[in-house]
Amino acid sequence: MKRIILFFLVTALPCLAAYDKRLVHVLEQLRTCTFAFDEELPMVGGAAIGAAGSPHEFYLLLPYVLQVASDEDLRGMVRDRSPVVRIMGAACILKKKDKDLAAELDRLSKDTARIYVAPFGCSVLKQSVAETVAEMKKEPHYFDGAEEPNQSSQPMRAKSPHG
Repeated sequence: MKRIILFFLVTALPCLAAYDKRLVHVLEQLRTCTFAFDEELPMVGGAAIGAAGSPHEFYLLLPYVLQVASDEDLRGMVRDRSPVVRIMGAACILKKKDKDLAAELDRLSKDTARIYVAPFGCSVLKQSVAETVAEMKKEPHYFDGAEEPNQSSQPMRAKSPHG
């Protein structure tokens, strides 16, 4: 029994100690994000997913992580064992627009870990971390849904036929 406890302390605690203490519980919550219909793979989601258009917990935690995580935390996150934490690290790095940190994203370009991704609406994709990060690089609002038609807070106005 002592060996099991010692093994846990030696393997688990360094991972937790590497992050700011304000992030430890948030990252553990991210590690448990799964798709309700198939809990085999982890899941990340955006501002309004599913029939009810509810924000996914990944999306809800993003502003907090962005505010609290240091550059060292973000470097650790893109190396984390959890694909959801790696994607959260990538999302924060992309939002910070820091060129030094952006180089950390190169390590994810060959990340084949599979996850479910629901960027917006009812579509749930099964793709790799590398594919998800590539999409995030192409579309800065990948999880925001801001580029989707009629999804902004502003009402759409019909175009006048007279210009």
